[in-house]
Amino acid sequence: MFRQRARQSGIILAVWTALGVFYGWEVYLFKLHAHQPLPLHVGILRALPDYWLYAALTPLVLGFSARCRFQRKQWAARAGIHLLAALAFLTLWTTLKVAFYPVEDLIMGDASPRTWYLFRTLMVDNANDALWFYGTIVAVSELLHYQRKTREREMRAARLESQLARAQPDAPGCRGGRPDRGTPQRPSAYEFREWE
Repeated sequence: MFRQRARQSGIILAVWTALGVFYGWEVYLFKLHAHQPLPLHVGILRALPDYWLYAALTPLVLGFSARCRFQRKQWAARAGIHLLAALAFLTLWTTLKVAFYPVEDLIMGDASPRTWYLFRTLMVDNANDALWFYGTIVAVSELLHYQRKTREREMRAARLESQLARAQPDAPGCRGGRPDRGTPQRPSAYEFREWE
């Protein structure tokens, strides 16, 4: 169990770190285009904390998704619940971002003061990304759940088939898996005497 959790956490961190590096490259190019060049590693280090916050929130989304699976009969209600959860995901991410590290204005290069205006601006600016990220996490969770259920069904079917194959030869009236139609028996001496 611990190994599985550690492996899952490692995969989550690796995926979000890769996305953070990609976004850091975008920040580097943006600054270069704006004639405010900065070293590539600085751009990446500025981008990574945002994506590590997403990595920290991913297990929460996976856990919630496991408890609120999409179903055919209730898909509309579940979609509404997940929409509210995505809004909570965005709100929590924004709160952590504002609370734990300075938010830099990419154009001016200055740290923005922690105000309600900053919080609201971050909510609006990152809403699209957060919805996409939340939706992707839920979609991956649903696909893994479907794959696991399919594998379990196949294993149950194979186990049942194996049990049936083993049980058939031992069943009364069966020989080699085929019904025993009976073998002709010679009448006993007593039966011969009765016929006479």
